[in-house]
Amino acid sequence: MFNPQEHLSIVDGAAYLEVKWRLVWLREAHPDAVVETEMVESSRDHAIFKAFVRLPDGASATGWGSEYREQFHNFIEAAETKALGRALAALGFGTQFAGDLGTDRGGYGLSDAPVQLRAIREDGEPVSTPRPQAGELEPTDRQRKLIDVLRSQLAISNEQLDELAIEFGGAPMESIGRKGVSSLITELQRIKQEKQERNKAS
Repeated sequence: MFNPQEHLSIVDGAAYLEVKWRLVWLREAHPDAVVETEMVESSRDHAIFKAFVRLPDGASATGWGSEYREQFHNFIEAAETKALGRALAALGFGTQFAGDLGTDRGGYGLSDAPVQLRAIREDGEPVSTPRPQAGELEPTDRQRKLIDVLRSQLAISNEQLDELAIEFGGAPMESIGRKGVSSLITELQRIKQEKQERNKAS
């Protein structure tokens, strides 16, 4: 079964699933899904695409994407990718891994629909929102989401995460503040990079 957590990238400090992986996810879940793209408008400097995705159960979505040469050398491909990504997001493929409908990422990303994310325990119950110590700002939703993604990618237990939070953020996860979370994220990203370098060397 396709696990999107295994293919997430960190872009601008947030978890992000590239459109190519959204397509893999779609094809594994619905091999007979219909995917169509159409160039609606084009010039030497600008392109607009429309993408249509229909699932076998009848659910469907249309996405639009536009890009300019001044932003992307491959602006035609970028516009098509954006349109396709938006259609997939509307059907739930990767929507939870990006924050806003707005800019595309590097010509290959997806501008997703906004969603409110809440951490879920293994038993299906929502995790209570951490509260910082007195006088500190609460971690942002984006920070919480990124921590959850990095913890999953590194296979770190809650106990190990608490230990790292205390060491690098100055408090356990239930009371860590925004500055502490920022330091913790930096350390988790460092650990991830070291792990990737070790894997390449082996």
